[in-house]
Amino acid sequence: MTYILVFAVIALSAVIVLLLLQRFTTLEFVSHAKLLWKTWSIWLGSLGTTLTAIFYAFPDAAISAWSYLPDDIKSTLPPTIVSFIGPFLMFMGLLSQFVKQRKLAAEAKQNG
Repeated sequence: MTYILVFAVIALSAVIVLLLLQRFTTLEFVSHAKLLWKTWSIWLGSLGTTLTAIFYAFPDAAISAWSYLPDDIKSTLPPTIVSFIGPFLMFMGLLSQFVKQRKLAAEAKQNG
């Protein structure tokens, strides 16, 4: 629990610093920043980061997740596969930046 609180404080501090820099320096956000929250890359990267943080903060969570899998799946996959879920999602988030999301492209054109 302590790790999650420390991570939350650090993340919140980073957001506050970024907002202060944007307000008091020449730092500018991209014009399509509101659309970024709708992209696959942000969602996959966030999910991967969250899962990785949970598995590092609570190693028994990965063991618990593994124990809930059916036996036929456990016999097919190696036990270490659970530790690769978070990094895999982060990598998929990186790859998804290269995939055009048509709805977002149309919305970006509408907003200018």
